[in-house]
Amino acid sequence: MRLLGDAAMPGIARATAVSLLGRYLSPPSLRAVESALADGDPLVRMAAVAVLEAVEPHIRLRLAAPLLQDAIRAVRIETARILAPLNTTRLSAEQGAALDLALTEYRQAQEHNADRPEAHLNLGVLQAQLGKPLEAERAYRTALRIDPSFAPTYVNLADLYRAQHRDEEGENILRQGLAVSPNDAALHHALGLLLVRRGRQLEALGALGRAAALRPENPHYDYVFGVALHSAHQSTRALEVLTQAHARHPGEPEILVGLATISRERGQIASAIDYARKLVELVPYDQGARQLLAELEAQRR
Repeated sequence: MRLLGDAAMPGIARATAVSLLGRYLSPPSLRAVESALADGDPLVRMAAVAVLEAVEPHIRLRLAAPLLQDAIRAVRIETARILAPLNTTRLSAEQGAALDLALTEYRQAQEHNADRPEAHLNLGVLQAQLGKPLEAERAYRTALRIDPSFAPTYVNLADLYRAQHRDEEGENILRQGLAVSPNDAALHHALGLLLVRRGRQLEALGALGRAAALRPENPHYDYVFGVALHSAHQSTRALEVLTQAHARHPGEPEILVGLATISRERGQIASAIDYARKLVELVPYDQGARQLLAELEAQRR
Protein backbone atom coordinates (compact mmCIF):
# COMPACT_ATOMS: atom_id res chain seq x y z
CA MET A 1 0.00 0.00 0.00
CA ARG A 2 2.93 2.32 0.68
CA LEU A 3 4.44 1.52 -2.70
CA LEU A 4 1.12 2.08 -4.43
CA GLY A 5 0.82 5.50 -2.83
CA ASP A 6 4.37 6.58 -3.76
CA ALA A 7 3.95 8.85 -6.79
CA ALA A 8 7.73 8.84 -7.35
CA MET A 9 7.69 5.16 -8.24
CA PRO A 10 7.21 3.99 -11.85
CA GLY A 11 3.67 3.12 -12.86
CA ILE A 12 4.56 -0.50 -13.59
CA ALA A 13 5.85 -0.94 -10.03
CA ARG A 14 2.72 0.60 -8.52
CA ALA A 15 0.56 -1.52 -10.82
CA THR A 16 2.32 -4.63 -9.54
CA ALA A 17 1.71 -3.46 -5.98
CA VAL A 18 -2.02 -3.03 -6.50
CA SER A 19 -2.30 -6.40 -8.24
CA LEU A 20 -0.70 -8.09 -5.22
CA LEU A 21 -3.19 -6.40 -2.91
CA GLY A 22 -5.83 -8.65 -4.39
CA ARG A 23 -4.61 -11.47 -2.15
CA TYR A 24 -5.13 -9.38 0.98
CA LEU A 25 -8.40 -7.54 0.48
CA SER A 26 -9.67 -5.72 3.56
CA PRO A 27 -11.41 -2.38 4.11
CA PRO A 28 -8.09 -0.43 4.01
CA SER A 29 -6.65 -2.30 1.04
CA LEU A 30 -9.93 -2.09 -0.90
CA ARG A 31 -9.93 1.67 -0.33
CA ALA A 32 -6.39 1.74 -1.77
CA VAL A 33 -7.59 -0.23 -4.80
CA GLU A 34 -10.52 2.15 -5.22
CA SER A 35 -8.13 5.12 -5.19
CA ALA A 36 -5.97 3.36 -7.78
CA LEU A 37 -8.96 3.22 -10.14
CA ALA A 38 -8.58 7.00 -10.52
CA ASP A 39 -4.79 6.96 -10.80
CA GLY A 40 -3.21 9.00 -13.56
CA ASP A 41 -1.28 6.00 -14.89
CA PRO A 42 -3.37 3.61 -17.03
CA LEU A 43 -1.23 0.64 -15.95
CA VAL A 44 -2.28 1.27 -12.35
CA ARG A 45 -5.95 1.70 -13.31
CA MET A 46 -5.93 -1.51 -15.34
CA ALA A 47 -4.32 -3.48 -12.50
CA ALA A 48 -6.86 -2.07 -10.04
CA VAL A 49 -9.73 -3.12 -12.28
CA ALA A 50 -8.36 -6.67 -12.44
CA VAL A 51 -8.29 -6.84 -8.62
CA LEU A 52 -12.02 -6.12 -8.54
CA GLU A 53 -12.62 -9.56 -10.05
CA ALA A 54 -12.18 -10.89 -6.49
CA VAL A 55 -14.79 -8.67 -4.82
CA GLU A 56 -18.54 -9.15 -4.46
CA PRO A 57 -20.52 -8.54 -7.66
CA HIS A 58 -22.39 -5.44 -6.46
CA ILE A 59 -19.15 -3.81 -5.32
CA ARG A 60 -17.46 -4.77 -8.58
CA LEU A 61 -20.26 -3.17 -10.58
CA ARG A 62 -20.25 0.01 -8.54
CA LEU A 63 -16.49 0.53 -8.63
CA ALA A 64 -15.70 -0.68 -12.15
CA ALA A 65 -18.61 0.70 -14.18
CA PRO A 66 -17.16 4.23 -14.51
CA LEU A 67 -14.04 2.81 -16.18
CA LEU A 68 -16.06 1.49 -19.10
CA GLN A 69 -15.61 5.03 -20.44
CA ASP A 70 -11.92 5.33 -19.61
CA ALA A 71 -9.81 7.21 -22.17
CA ILE A 72 -7.54 4.17 -22.64
CA ARG A 73 -8.89 1.18 -24.56
CA ALA A 74 -6.86 -1.35 -22.54
CA VAL A 75 -8.56 -0.15 -19.36
CA ARG A 76 -11.99 -0.27 -21.00
CA ILE A 77 -11.63 -3.82 -22.26
CA GLU A 78 -10.23 -5.06 -18.94
CA THR A 79 -13.27 -3.52 -17.27
CA ALA A 80 -15.57 -5.21 -19.76
CA ARG A 81 -13.85 -8.55 -19.10
CA ILE A 82 -14.48 -8.49 -15.33
CA LEU A 83 -18.05 -7.22 -15.71
CA ALA A 84 -19.08 -9.68 -18.45
CA PRO A 85 -20.09 -12.53 -16.10
CA LEU A 86 -22.27 -10.31 -13.88
CA ASN A 87 -25.95 -9.44 -13.97
CA THR A 88 -25.60 -5.95 -15.41
CA THR A 89 -29.23 -4.87 -15.06
CA ARG A 90 -28.11 -2.40 -12.39
CA LEU A 91 -26.13 -0.46 -14.98
CA SER A 92 -27.64 2.70 -16.34
CA ALA A 93 -28.58 2.79 -20.01
CA GLU A 94 -25.42 4.79 -20.72
CA GLN A 95 -23.24 2.33 -18.81
CA GLY A 96 -24.90 -0.63 -20.53
CA ALA A 97 -24.13 0.88 -23.91
CA ALA A 98 -20.55 1.52 -22.80
CA LEU A 99 -20.23 -2.12 -21.72
CA ASP A 100 -21.49 -3.35 -25.09
CA LEU A 101 -18.99 -1.12 -26.86
CA ALA A 102 -16.12 -2.22 -24.60
CA LEU A 103 -17.00 -5.88 -25.18
CA THR A 104 -16.88 -5.22 -28.91
CA GLU A 105 -13.45 -3.65 -28.46
CA TYR A 106 -12.37 -6.69 -26.43
CA ARG A 107 -13.45 -9.06 -29.21
CA GLN A 108 -11.70 -6.91 -31.81
CA ALA A 109 -8.50 -6.94 -29.77
CA GLN A 110 -8.57 -10.75 -29.65
CA GLU A 111 -9.46 -11.08 -33.35
CA HIS A 112 -6.49 -8.86 -34.18
CA ASN A 113 -4.32 -11.68 -32.75
CA ALA A 114 -6.35 -14.50 -34.29
CA ASP A 115 -3.18 -16.41 -35.22
CA ARG A 116 -2.48 -16.96 -31.50
CA PRO A 117 -4.22 -19.61 -29.33
CA GLU A 118 -4.41 -17.13 -26.44
CA ALA A 119 -6.81 -14.95 -28.41
CA HIS A 120 -9.27 -17.78 -29.01
CA LEU A 121 -8.91 -18.92 -25.41
CA ASN A 122 -9.89 -15.43 -24.27
CA LEU A 123 -12.84 -15.38 -26.62
CA GLY A 124 -13.92 -18.78 -25.34
CA VAL A 125 -13.78 -17.60 -21.73
CA LEU A 126 -15.86 -14.55 -22.65
CA GLN A 127 -18.48 -16.64 -24.44
CA ALA A 128 -18.70 -19.00 -21.46
CA GLN A 129 -19.18 -16.04 -19.13
CA LEU A 130 -21.95 -14.74 -21.36
CA GLY A 131 -23.74 -18.08 -21.20
CA LYS A 132 -22.90 -19.19 -24.73
CA PRO A 133 -21.32 -22.65 -24.31
CA LEU A 134 -21.45 -23.67 -27.97
CA GLU A 135 -19.56 -20.53 -29.03
CA ALA A 136 -17.12 -21.05 -26.15
CA GLU A 137 -16.41 -24.64 -27.20
CA ARG A 138 -15.91 -23.54 -30.79
CA ALA A 139 -13.35 -20.93 -29.71
CA TYR A 140 -11.48 -23.43 -27.51
CA ARG A 141 -11.37 -25.96 -30.35
CA THR A 142 -9.93 -23.30 -32.63
CA ALA A 143 -7.23 -22.56 -30.05
CA LEU A 144 -6.33 -26.26 -29.91
CA ARG A 145 -6.10 -26.46 -33.69
CA ILE A 146 -3.69 -23.54 -33.72
CA ASP A 147 -1.52 -24.92 -30.90
CA PRO A 148 -2.24 -28.40 -29.48
CA SER A 149 0.44 -27.83 -26.83
CA PHE A 150 -1.26 -24.79 -25.28
CA ALA A 151 -2.31 -26.32 -21.94
CA PRO A 152 -4.70 -23.61 -20.65
CA THR A 153 -7.13 -24.42 -23.46
CA TYR A 154 -7.53 -28.01 -22.27
CA VAL A 155 -8.16 -26.80 -18.72
CA ASN A 156 -10.81 -24.31 -19.79
CA LEU A 157 -12.53 -26.70 -22.17
CA ALA A 158 -12.71 -29.34 -19.44
CA ASP A 159 -14.17 -26.75 -17.08
CA LEU A 160 -16.79 -25.86 -19.68
CA TYR A 161 -17.72 -29.55 -19.85
CA ARG A 162 -17.86 -29.67 -16.03
CA ALA A 163 -20.45 -26.91 -16.04
CA GLN A 164 -22.47 -29.00 -18.52
CA HIS A 165 -22.13 -32.21 -16.46
CA ARG A 166 -19.87 -33.73 -19.12
CA ASP A 167 -16.96 -34.77 -16.90
CA GLU A 168 -16.27 -37.92 -18.90
CA GLU A 169 -15.48 -35.78 -21.94
CA GLY A 170 -13.60 -33.37 -19.72
CA GLU A 171 -11.37 -36.18 -18.47
CA ASN A 172 -10.62 -37.20 -22.05
CA ILE A 173 -9.67 -33.63 -22.91
CA LEU A 174 -7.34 -33.29 -19.93
CA ARG A 175 -5.65 -36.57 -20.72
CA GLN A 176 -5.17 -35.42 -24.31
CA GLY A 177 -3.49 -32.33 -22.94
CA LEU A 178 -1.24 -34.36 -20.66
CA ALA A 179 -0.21 -36.54 -23.59
CA VAL A 180 1.14 -33.39 -25.22
CA SER A 181 2.33 -31.56 -22.08
CA PRO A 182 3.00 -34.23 -19.42
CA ASN A 183 4.72 -31.82 -17.04
CA ASP A 184 2.05 -29.13 -16.97
CA ALA A 185 0.95 -28.67 -13.36
CA ALA A 186 -2.35 -26.98 -14.22
CA LEU A 187 -3.43 -30.01 -16.25
CA HIS A 188 -2.58 -32.41 -13.43
CA HIS A 189 -4.39 -30.18 -10.93
CA ALA A 190 -7.51 -29.94 -13.08
CA LEU A 191 -7.49 -33.70 -13.63
CA GLY A 192 -7.15 -34.27 -9.88
CA LEU A 193 -10.17 -32.11 -9.13
CA LEU A 194 -12.19 -33.90 -11.81
CA LEU A 195 -11.24 -37.32 -10.39
CA VAL A 196 -12.33 -36.18 -6.92
CA ARG A 197 -15.71 -35.28 -8.37
CA ARG A 198 -15.91 -38.69 -10.02
CA GLY A 199 -15.13 -40.49 -6.74
CA ARG A 200 -11.73 -41.84 -7.83
CA GLN A 201 -9.86 -40.67 -4.78
CA LEU A 202 -6.60 -42.60 -5.15
CA GLU A 203 -6.10 -41.45 -8.74
CA ALA A 204 -7.00 -37.92 -7.69
CA LEU A 205 -4.31 -37.88 -5.01
CA GLY A 206 -1.72 -38.91 -7.59
CA ALA A 207 -2.71 -36.09 -9.94
CA LEU A 208 -2.96 -33.43 -7.22
CA GLY A 209 0.35 -34.50 -5.71
CA ARG A 210 2.00 -34.33 -9.11
CA ALA A 211 0.71 -30.77 -9.62
CA ALA A 212 2.06 -29.71 -6.23
CA ALA A 213 5.45 -31.29 -6.95
CA LEU A 214 5.72 -29.62 -10.35
CA ARG A 215 4.88 -26.15 -9.06
CA PRO A 216 6.14 -25.74 -5.46
CA GLU A 217 5.92 -21.98 -5.97
CA ASN A 218 2.12 -22.25 -6.19
CA PRO A 219 0.76 -22.63 -2.62
CA HIS A 220 -2.78 -23.29 -3.80
CA TYR A 221 -1.73 -26.62 -5.29
CA ASP A 222 -0.22 -27.61 -1.94
CA TYR A 223 -3.38 -26.53 -0.13
CA VAL A 224 -5.68 -28.58 -2.35
CA PHE A 225 -3.36 -31.60 -2.13
CA GLY A 226 -3.25 -31.30 1.66
CA VAL A 227 -7.03 -31.08 1.95
CA ALA A 228 -7.42 -34.09 -0.37
CA LEU A 229 -4.99 -36.12 1.74
CA HIS A 230 -6.93 -35.21 4.87
CA SER A 231 -10.19 -36.22 3.22
CA ALA A 232 -8.56 -39.56 2.34
CA HIS A 233 -7.75 -40.13 6.04
CA GLN A 234 -4.06 -39.32 5.52
CA SER A 235 -3.96 -36.40 7.95
CA THR A 236 -0.36 -36.93 9.04
CA ARG A 237 0.81 -36.66 5.45
CA ALA A 238 -1.54 -33.71 4.89
CA LEU A 239 0.05 -31.79 7.77
CA GLU A 240 3.52 -32.59 6.41
CA VAL A 241 2.60 -31.19 2.99
CA LEU A 242 1.02 -28.05 4.45
CA THR A 243 3.85 -27.49 6.95
CA GLN A 244 6.40 -27.61 4.15
CA ALA A 245 4.24 -25.26 2.09
CA HIS A 246 3.97 -22.86 5.02
CA ALA A 247 7.78 -22.79 5.31
CA ARG A 248 7.98 -21.80 1.64
CA HIS A 249 5.03 -19.38 1.78
CA PRO A 250 4.70 -17.98 5.32
CA GLY A 251 2.41 -15.21 4.09
CA GLU A 252 -0.17 -17.45 2.44
CA PRO A 253 -3.50 -17.37 4.35
CA GLU A 254 -4.95 -20.45 2.66
CA ILE A 255 -2.15 -22.68 3.95
CA LEU A 256 -2.67 -21.42 7.50
CA VAL A 257 -6.39 -22.16 7.26
CA GLY A 258 -5.59 -25.73 6.25
CA LEU A 259 -3.06 -26.19 9.04
CA ALA A 260 -5.39 -24.76 11.68
CA THR A 261 -8.46 -26.74 10.68
CA ILE A 262 -6.69 -30.09 10.20
CA SER A 263 -4.80 -29.65 13.49
CA ARG A 264 -8.11 -28.97 15.23
CA GLU A 265 -9.71 -32.08 13.78
CA ARG A 266 -6.75 -34.14 14.99
CA GLY A 267 -7.19 -32.74 18.50
CA GLN A 268 -3.99 -30.67 18.33
CA ILE A 269 -5.66 -27.56 19.71
CA ALA A 270 -2.47 -25.75 20.78
CA SER A 271 -0.98 -26.06 17.30
CA ALA A 272 -4.29 -25.05 15.72
CA ILE A 273 -4.39 -21.91 17.88
CA ASP A 274 -0.83 -21.00 16.88
CA TYR A 275 -1.74 -21.24 13.20
CA ALA A 276 -4.99 -19.33 13.70
CA ARG A 277 -3.15 -16.52 15.49
CA LYS A 278 -0.72 -16.24 12.57
CA LEU A 279 -3.71 -16.14 10.23
CA VAL A 280 -5.40 -13.32 12.15
CA GLU A 281 -2.13 -11.39 12.23
CA LEU A 282 -1.86 -11.79 8.47
CA VAL A 283 -5.49 -10.94 7.63
CA PRO A 284 -6.79 -9.00 10.66
CA TYR A 285 -9.99 -7.90 8.94
CA ASP A 286 -11.06 -11.40 7.96
CA GLN A 287 -14.06 -12.28 10.12
CA GLY A 288 -13.73 -15.98 9.33
CA ALA A 289 -10.16 -16.02 10.62
CA ARG A 290 -11.13 -14.22 13.83
CA GLN A 291 -14.07 -16.56 14.38
CA LEU A 292 -11.83 -19.61 13.88
CA LEU A 293 -9.39 -18.31 16.49
CA ALA A 294 -12.21 -17.55 18.95
CA GLU A 295 -13.67 -21.05 18.54
CA LEU A 296 -10.29 -22.66 19.10
CA GLU A 297 -9.55 -20.62 22.19
CA ALA A 298 -12.98 -21.46 23.60
CA GLN A 299 -12.37 -25.13 22.84
CA ARG A 300 -9.11 -25.07 24.77
CA ARG A 301 -10.85 -23.56 27.80
